[in-house]
Amino acid sequence: MIFEIDRLKKVMDEARNDPALQPIKNKDKSVTTFCNLGAFRISQDLGFNHFWNEGKDRIMLANEAIKYMDESPHQFSKFYSPMVAYNLANAGYLIYAAQHGDIHGHLCAIYPIQELVTSGKLGCQVPMVNNIGKENKVFGLNWAFSEMPDFYLCIS
Repeated sequence: MIFEIDRLKKVMDEARNDPALQPIKNKDKSVTTFCNLGAFRISQDLGFNHFWNEGKDRIMLANEAIKYMDESPHQFSKFYSPMVAYNLANAGYLIYAAQHGDIHGHLCAIYPIQELVTSGKLGCQVPMVNNIGKENKVFGLNWAFSEMPDFYLCIS
């Protein structure tokens, strides 16, 4: 499904700036983050019904959401190119970048903006992301992930 760029940005901006999705610094100096809630909200606000764990009656955690996208080829198309992610997001498609983690993974939407960032860490140009995590901010993909993530085109 193709969306107007302004609608994609508005939905992502609202999720990223929601006070309920801001990171929480805990007493033990750890940080509680809400990338899974952000991905769920963006999906819902765009009319999709993704990232709800029916068996546990809650929003999926990041690793669960990644597994769900991997196992739902009729709803998501997985690919590996940051340039394809950039081009599709700027054409109006909802694209998620995601990386499985040992305990917690991370996922965020590619922010549709006509800007690329050169990443020395990843060795290429990368798109901007709507990060909801340790920092809720639009910045280069290289700041949100330690390695190149996988990308998922939301089909339905």
